[in-house]
Amino acid sequence: MDKTWGEDNQMIKIINKIAAIILKDKKLLLVRKKSGDILISPGGMIKENETPEQTLKRELKEELDVDLISKTPFGIFTDKATYEDAHLIMYTYFVETKGDFKPKSEIESFEWIGKDYKKNNVKVASILEKFVIPKLIEMKLM
Repeated sequence: MDKTWGEDNQMIKIINKIAAIILKDKKLLLVRKKSGDILISPGGMIKENETPEQTLKRELKEELDVDLISKTPFGIFTDKATYEDAHLIMYTYFVETKGDFKPKSEIESFEWIGKDYKKNNVKVASILEKFVIPKLIEMKLM
């Protein structure tokens, strides 16, 4: 985790997250932490000396009990973190997995959302709402 100076000359924590984009039938898989009601991407912070692929493998196993089969870069997005007072830099990858999704660790549940998720009053992290989901819709993947 890094820090930088904010506009008000206060130190701001920076979180670098590796996030999985998992799609099925034009729906995106998101997870809900036990500590919140906002859906976020599966994934997490890179540990020291870890590659993005190692991070994805570890986080997918820890959070959803699935194995990573493949990854393809999707994009890098930045915004305020959802569950911390920090700036988030999210490196996203399309991933394919093997196994049945089962919430584990800090994950309470998972949900497949379509492009009409707002009509169902589903709350997603701002970085997903502002950047990731619109790009997936534009690419006709949702």
